Amino acid sequence: MKRFKIQYTIKGEQIDLYAEPMDLNHRMYSLERKLMDPHPLLIEHGEHGWFVKSQDNWGLNKEDVNELGEYLEREYDQSPPE
Repeated sequence: MKRFKIQYTIKGEQIDLYAEPMDLNHRMYSLERKLMDPHPLLIEHGEHGWFVKSQDNWGLNKEDVNELGEYLEREYDQSPPE
């Protein structure tokens, strides 16, 4: 599995995120705002969409997390490894 870099808008600010799938089916991702982020965002796809697994949700609501998860699914194959 590869780590890849995306640009994504969170709370009106476009930021670089480093994303890495945590399973072979790409149903769980770890996201970092910088490499070795002490508070990564861990999201997982479940029965009712994407949800946060980590303690820190970066202030994202359920809709934001769903949009981010769907974006990651689309971008994974198109992004070069970081």
